[in-house]
Amino acid sequence: AGASGQIGTGVGDSVSWTPPLTLAQRIPSATSGLCTITCATYYSGVLTGTKTCAITLTVPSSVVPTITGVSYAEAVAGIAGLSAQFGGLVQNKSKLEVAITASGAQSSTITAYRATLGGSTYTASSFTTNVLSSAGNSTLSITVTDSRGRTATTTRTISVLTYAQPTLSLFRAERCNSTGTAPQTDGNRVRISATAGASSVGSKNTMTCTVFYKLSSAPAWTQATTITPSNYAVAATNLLLPQTFDTLSSFDLMIRVTDFFHTIEQSVSIGTKQVMMDFFRNGTGIAFGKVAETQSAVEFGWPL
Repeated sequence: AGASGQIGTGVGDSVSWTPPLTLAQRIPSATSGLCTITCATYYSGVLTGTKTCAITLTVPSSVVPTITGVSYAEAVAGIAGLSAQFGGLVQNKSKLEVAITASGAQSSTITAYRATLGGSTYTASSFTTNVLSSAGNSTLSITVTDSRGRTATTTRTISVLTYAQPTLSLFRAERCNSTGTAPQTDGNRVRISATAGASSVGSKNTMTCTVFYKLSSAPAWTQATTITPSNYAVAATNLLLPQTFDTLSSFDLMIRVTDFFHTIEQSVSIGTKQVMMDFFRNGTGIAFGKVAETQSAVEFGWPL
C-alpha cells in the first residue's frame, strides 16, 4: 500500500524482478499483500498498449520480532538485606521484578507479551512475579507477538535457594540435682532438653537459640542461656541451666529459635517442690502436691 516503482525499462520481451524485503514495511499487520504489475509496450517511442496483472507477495517466515533483552532482580523490598545476605533468590520469600524489551520487524509492532514461571502467567512487558515457591532451577519462558501475529520466544533459568521456616520439635524442662544428672522434684536446679533446626540456605542463613526464665507470676523474661547450633541444628539433652530456682516458687521457661526470617517460641512451666499439702502464708489458700503460691485459691500439683 502506497509503494510504487519501476521494475525495468527497455527490457525487451522479459524481465526478472525480486521484490525487496522493505516492501514488508507496507503491510506491518499482515503477512501478505497484493502487488499489481503493469507492463507497457512501446513502438518507436509510442505507447501501443498496457497489460496489468496482480500477484500476492508474502512476508518471508524469517521476518519475526526480536526479544532484545530480559532483566530480572529481587523484588522483595520489605525484607531488608535479603539479596545481600543470600546472594540469590530464596524459596517462599523472593519475588522477581522482570522487564522485557522487544522490537518488531519491518515496521511491525509488538502487540502481546506472555511470560510463564512456576505455573503462573504474566502478560505485560514489566511485572512482578508471585512468591517463588519452588526451590532449584525453574524456567522463565517469554513469548512476544507482533502485529503480523508472528512470535519470538526465549527462556531464562531461575535458580532458587531452598528455605523452610525453623522447627522446634522438643522443649522440656524439669527440676534436677545439682549436677543435672538426675531429676529431683525438690531440686533447685533445672535441666532442659531441646530439638530445633533451620534451613541453611546455602550456608548463609542465620540461627540463634536462647532460653529464658521468669517467676510464673512475673511479667518479664530473663535470659538463662544460649545454645550454639551445629550445622543449623540444636540437639540438647539434659542441659543444666546455670541459675538456681527457688523450690518454693513456680517458674516458666521459654526457648526462642530465630533465623534470618522468623522467630518461634515455646514455653513450659516447672512447679514448686512436691509436698503433700501446703497453706498459703496468710491462710487464705491451700495447695496439694506443691507449695501454695496463690491466695484465695486451691492449687493442684498433681492430676485432679
